[in-house]
Amino acid sequence: MKPTVADLLAQYTCNLQFSEIPGDVATLAKLAMRDGIGCAISAANEPLIQMLFDEAAETGGAPQCSVIGRNELLPHCSAALVNGTAVQAFDFDDVSMVFSGHPTAVLLPVVLALGEFEGRSGKEVLTAYLCGYEVACSISRLILPSSQNRGFHMTGVVGTLGAAAAAARLHGLSPSQTAHALGIAASHASGLRIDGGTMCKPLHAGRAASNGIFAARMALRGFTARIDFLETQRGFVEAYSDEKRCGVFRPHGTDYYLRQHIFKRHAACFYTHSAIECARFLGSSMRERNSPRPLHIEIEVNPSAQLACGFLRPEDELEAKRSFPLGVALAFDNADTADQGNFRKVENSDRRLLDLLDIIHLTSADDLAETAARVMITYADGSKDSHFCDVAVSPTTRDASEQYSLDRKFENLVTPVLGSESATDLSESVLHLEQQLDMRHLAKKWQVPERI
Repeated sequence: MKPTVADLLAQYTCNLQFSEIPGDVATLAKLAMRDGIGCAISAANEPLIQMLFDEAAETGGAPQCSVIGRNELLPHCSAALVNGTAVQAFDFDDVSMVFSGHPTAVLLPVVLALGEFEGRSGKEVLTAYLCGYEVACSISRLILPSSQNRGFHMTGVVGTLGAAAAAARLHGLSPSQTAHALGIAASHASGLRIDGGTMCKPLHAGRAASNGIFAARMALRGFTARIDFLETQRGFVEAYSDEKRCGVFRPHGTDYYLRQHIFKRHAACFYTHSAIECARFLGSSMRERNSPRPLHIEIEVNPSAQLACGFLRPEDELEAKRSFPLGVALAFDNADTADQGNFRKVENSDRRLLDLLDIIHLTSADDLAETAARVMITYADGSKDSHFCDVAVSPTTRDASEQYSLDRKFENLVTPVLGSESATDLSESVLHLEQQLDMRHLAKKWQVPERI
């Protein structure tokens, strides 16, 4: 019988060997995992994370896995739920335009929880992360762009299946069991784009991670599902998209989707990054030339991006991270947009920021890609200036070898919580993850023995 697409994905997940992974791909995986750990540690005591933790602690269960940035243990599914939400909480975590979402926020909680629970090696954890990444991107290609246009958030939808693949790999499932795990995960896939700017948006990542573990563990117990769920009539592809394709999984070895990975420079939704870069360039130019004050700032973005990040007057930090006008105002004013604290200025009614927001206007332009932006300024003397940017195609954004200051980003996120010495030790440990023989030893390094 002809194998299903899920069979092919399962065979890839079970057969990939760490020795086959190119060095640059392994390095990218380690950088992504470190970046995600840094984001989670920084957000560990945010209100939405505390609420999730309190609910998980009240529900109870075996103390199996560590919670990033805390000193308590939770059951593996609960730990993944809390940790995944924490990675995404500040919207400073990485993105993939193939995935069209946040892969590490979904995969990192899975591989850390099960790596610790199963006592797996760093090589096994890296391999599982990559399996989940490639599976999630492969499925995204089957349902984009119409799935996203319908209103589904890919982090929660395909992220659930990627999480199941990673969990299946670490649990040592057979190809048949892994295919069933993917089928189980498909029935848990969820997430709406309208939740952007609320606590539910980062929850999509945490829930996808938790459901992925659950799917793999149920498959391990013999629980079954349809394994032709991707290609069958009224199956996953038809239910989540208008696409008429269900191609074969791309063979391992031709390329890796992970090579298109993007790390964030700004602590906001990736759609806003091009506009922020434009404003930073124009603000710097204005100061160098001693230009007169701006009378009008216009931002042009893709209609879909405007819908996703159109908060004109954000009322809190969650909305601020998805506000084109606020990101532009901060960048134009030379504020550090890598410092999530600056996105809280709107809550404090910062007068200078509010004055800038008064002259910023957001419009849509069909000729722009979702990740691109044009910013145009009219000054008091009638002169004008403009700048265009698309960060998704900028080599400096996508080239991980430059790291643009990933080391500094991790240090800034983690040092206030763990201290300088522990932050450096954790960073080095993750960057040499393939040398780790038992993840239970490493897990202690992202915990906080005593609250600081």
